[in-house]
Amino acid sequence: MLLDFEKESRVGIWTLGMLFTIDIAWIDSQGRITKIKSRARPWRYVGWGKGKAVLEVNGGTLERTGTRVGDILKWTA
Repeated sequence: MLLDFEKESRVGIWTLGMLFTIDIAWIDSQGRITKIKSRARPWRYVGWGKGKAVLEVNGGTLERTGTRVGDILKWTA
């Protein structure tokens, strides 16, 4: 899931209602990943990160694909 907040800000993430672990990537206005939390457990507060968007994928996906802080992601509306 991609959460686009339309402007860059400080974003806090919770995993409420999740039944499995997820990877979370905070993305700035240039599409650069600024922070990654791997395998965030369900029903936990994950923390804050700065970004315009947050990407949530199944736990382990970012590691498996070699995605790292500093990588640039592009998406279209």
